[in-house]
Amino acid sequence: MLFYLADRELGKSRYYFKPNILNANGTIIVTDPKGELLRDCGYSLKKKGYTIKVLNLDEKSNSNHYNPFLYVKELKTFDDILEDKKHQIQEDDVMTLINTLMANTQSENIESTNGDPFWEKAEMIFLQSLFYYTIRHYEKRYQNFTTILKLIRLSNPDATGSSPLDKLFDNWAKDEPNAVGVKQYRHFKVAASAPKMMSTIIMVATARLAAFNIREIANLTDTDDMELDRIGMPINDDSPLLKEINETTGKHIGNGKVAYFIITKPSDSTFNFLASIFYTQVFAMIDENAKRCGGSLATTLEIYMDEWAQLRRNS
Repeated sequence: MLFYLADRELGKSRYYFKPNILNANGTIIVTDPKGELLRDCGYSLKKKGYTIKVLNLDEKSNSNHYNPFLYVKELKTFDDILEDKKHQIQEDDVMTLINTLMANTQSENIESTNGDPFWEKAEMIFLQSLFYYTIRHYEKRYQNFTTILKLIRLSNPDATGSSPLDKLFDNWAKDEPNAVGVKQYRHFKVAASAPKMMSTIIMVATARLAAFNIREIANLTDTDDMELDRIGMPINDDSPLLKEINETTGKHIGNGKVAYFIITKPSDSTFNFLASIFYTQVFAMIDENAKRCGGSLATTLEIYMDEWAQLRRNS
């Protein structure tokens, strides 16, 4: 695996990035702030047989779709595949997703409320409970931030102090009282014992996810066609190893001949948090695919990080 990080080096695109990208023969991941490398290399890569995937945070309508929920790993055994059992998720993946989201969506309004770490911790366990509920109870096509926001809108209490969201978690608790989402929701209810405290926590969580109310962002993240599980996979579809991996996982993972371009907007970092989440999940997927391939990736992986400093924290 090759990394190259650069920040404003003169001639780096012409003399380093482009020649190496065009000569690559494995999986490629490129941070491409202005879309220049995609424009100059994309056609040639397609002629070489590459699949091109683009996370375009500048012109969002020209982006592939990227849904972070679909990259929460599943704990699924071979017996589960044979019997089609409902399986468990890798719970720490949910924690990582939320931590990355929170670390990269700071704003003046949120920071002013978060002067006391209590508010951030309470918001975190509230979001964790919603994420776990969504992944446990919704079909894949509804596991997204749009569903999270719908659940938040169910949190308004009625005259008795109970909300539709409370009823959903009460029903879940009857079936799975020890589920981590149930436990986190109980912790949230304890933390938000006063109505004003509850409304503040919910308000901060809503502000955190405000970007997903924008139609372009919802369209980009509601579904997924990024195929991150192709990273480092065997280069040919007819590879015996790839066939074995697909049989073992019960998935239809494509070959590793894929190039990812992450285009950000240099003048506005508002949506760069999505690139940070993307990279966090890319690095997790590299480890996962190395395990699937027997300890190391089956094909080379080259990562080019142009103007990396403009991305937010924890990427």
